[in-house]
Amino acid sequence: MKFYIHFLQLYSFDAILYCISGLNSLSLQHENNLQLNAIGIYTYSPADPEYFITVPTFDKVKINICGTTVTIKRKGKGKKIKRILCGNNVIEGWFVDHDSLCKNKSLTVETY
Repeated sequence: MKFYIHFLQLYSFDAILYCISGLNSLSLQHENNLQLNAIGIYTYSPADPEYFITVPTFDKVKINICGTTVTIKRKGKGKKIKRILCGNNVIEGWFVDHDSLCKNKSLTVETY
């Protein structure tokens, strides 16, 4: 697992997608899920406009959604979530809706 995380930090997502067994051009959904999970959000259900929050692999990631840039940050080195902030608002639970993420333009996952 340490090698995998180190590999993620050194290379772009495109590079790792071809190196992981089972992920190829026929499994684009798996590639998308891997990318989202690595940055700390996961589409729990494609029919719902909300994301399940996980501990990001990276300290800081910027993504372009909603016609704007959203920053996802990880504070701490732990594997357990202490607190989730969308903008300056504390998230109760493990989900953030798409509109809130676009409006606040930042998501911070504090770990311990």
